[in-house]
Amino acid sequence: MKKLGDLIDLYSLHLENNQLKMFPIGITKLNSLAFLGLSKNQSTDIPPKIKYLEQIRKLFLGNNQFKQFPIELINLQNLTFLIYSKTYWKHCLLQ
Repeated sequence: MKKLGDLIDLYSLHLENNQLKMFPIGITKLNSLAFLGLSKNQSTDIPPKIKYLEQIRKLFLGNNQFKQFPIELINLQNLTFLIYSKTYWKHCLLQ
């Protein structure tokens, strides 16, 4: 059985509305990923390794409970669309 991180050619991943409390770390190994939907979960952290999603273009993070805005998102050069509405940021590093 393959693990999430083994799906290296995966282009799009939808994990919305699954009550995920943790960001699936295996996602950070998906080098071809261009679309990631993680809205409507209960995640509190985005790992710094998200910086390895160099091909990501669309990222949906709305309706989660992140503790802080992950500064690594700023360096994702292909990211053209980011949604984090209705997300509670306890600390925002951009302030």
